Amino acid sequence: MAVAAACVVAVLATSYVLFLRERAEDGPVGGSAATAGSRPATLPPARRVRVPGLRQDPTGPPSLAWDPVLFDDLVAVVAGQELVAFDRVGLEEWWRLPCPDRHEPFASSSHSDRFLGVECGRRTTMVDPGSGTVVAELPPSRDQAFGDGATVSMTPFGLRIAGSTVPGPADRAAPSVVPGTGLDAPRWTRAIPGDRLLGLDASRFYWVGPGDEVVAYHLADGTEAWRSGIRSRRVAIGDGAVAVLADRDELAVLDAATGRRLSGFRTDDLLSAAEPVGLAGDLVILREQTLGLYGLDRVTGAVRWAVPLEASRQGELHAGRVVVEDKGGLLVVDATDGFVLLRVPHPSSLAAVGGGVMAYTEGTDELVVQPLSG
Repeated sequence: MAVAAACVVAVLATSYVLFLRERAEDGPVGGSAATAGSRPATLPPARRVRVPGLRQDPTGPPSLAWDPVLFDDLVAVVAGQELVAFDRVGLEEWWRLPCPDRHEPFASSSHSDRFLGVECGRRTTMVDPGSGTVVAELPPSRDQAFGDGATVSMTPFGLRIAGSTVPGPADRAAPSVVPGTGLDAPRWTRAIPGDRLLGLDASRFYWVGPGDEVVAYHLADGTEAWRSGIRSRRVAIGDGAVAVLADRDELAVLDAATGRRLSGFRTDDLLSAAEPVGLAGDLVILREQTLGLYGLDRVTGAVRWAVPLEASRQGELHAGRVVVEDKGGLLVVDATDGFVLLRVPHPSSLAAVGGGVMAYTEGTDELVVQPLSG
């Protein structure tokens, strides 16, 4: 009997997935969303520039290129032993900065309102984006789990996470600030209990507190803004709200300023492993790694549209578009109705998204900037 029941569940689950895949291939799923043939599926042409040396290993496969970085009006990428910055619109070269692989490969970028940061070796190099001038060398800011807590500071270079509240050897390294810049004093430093950073917006940063509770802190002074009372590590921030997907498959939408619950619903069991991608108008966007990308009504939880995915690794919502990496490449999806606007088969890097564009690399030496709207 148990085996028969299990077979029935498996058949229903498979049928549900196939239904969503079939409907997504014909157009968005659910409600009054537009059909696939109701508008063109094109975006403005991409801009391209050749940048020799994009591959991590010149003798290796072209799929191992460094990920580009978007910041203000520039796009930058590591090529050979240099960080090369281009104007984001015309792709004219702005500047070059030595970025040798001293200890670790180029891994990530961070920024404040004024400076671009790149990991060149074991320290974060902070750069004036307009000129390419180095203004500081900082210990790396990390966002992995810390255990008992972390020392968090608001600096001229943005939010910095030094690591454990008991500094380790890498955390004792003092920042090296270029003399005369006046950039060596943090605005505040606090010991934050809990586990790790979840994300931030213009006014607050969001943290996994003790007991896995989602907690918000003010960026202005590091004081606590609110506690959610919800245990979760799956959070999306945007549109003045915070979407929290709890372990018991309940999705709550909270007011970002106060933590007040705005809406909530139980998700389908098939989405129990989903990750929130973002909030767009009256929708919450979820990504399930092997099933698809879903736009759910943020009040009722009804599926308004679905796009099938095979083996997705990440998704990002920006300017009304969801950029998601799947097994076959990059997809750009309209967040309002699930319409697939663009497919990029097998790029050489992940995509950076910001400022109304996405940037990625193709082949062995091509940097591509794709506008996300007309």
